[in-house]
Amino acid sequence: MGAEEDSFQELSQRYGVRSFPRIAIVDRNGNALYCGSPPREEDALVELIGQYR
Repeated sequence: MGAEEDSFQELSQRYGVRSFPRIAIVDRNGNALYCGSPPREEDALVELIGQYR
């Protein structure tokens, strides 16, 4: 999704995205569980996602 798209603008405001790259992990109800910079290493990203499963 591009930063200029309306859907991005809505989501960025909802989850507080202010810079790139950014990752938001949300639950089924749309509640933000994590919103921050993604880890640089793949293993660290997998571990981060695993914390919220």
